Amino acid sequence: MKKTNAKKRKKKISVQSEKALLEVIANAAKAEKLVMAAHDHLRLVKSEHKQARKAYRQAKKHVKRMRKEAKLAAKALKSLNKNRAKPAKAKRAASKSSGARKPKPTVTRLPASQQASTEVSPSESSTSTGIAAGV
Repeated sequence: MKKTNAKKRKKKISVQSEKALLEVIANAAKAEKLVMAAHDHLRLVKSEHKQARKAYRQAKKHVKRMRKEAKLAAKALKSLNKNRAKPAKAKRAASKSSGARKPKPTVTRLPASQQASTEVSPSESSTSTGIAAGV
């Protein structure tokens, strides 16, 4: 009886070991599938991260360019306003005061050689205005 009992045990052990072996193989297959899925997911995340970094860098460069353009435009506008400010104020002042004031007469200066010859004698100046005579 002992011999038959040993055979039964061997069969039970072998059946149990086969089941365990199949379970181990099934678990290994599941683990391998998980590893492949995790690897694919990692590649996907890495590629998305790479794309995101690239997009960030491009956006950063674009913002830098836009700031530079805005700065140059502001500088150009400022210089344009400086050049336009002087004539614009004169026109505006002339338009406001056109009815209230009379235009000033233009005075032309004579050259130095002509200024010396146009001096008036004291007798002429007193007769023309009367101020020099004390009237």
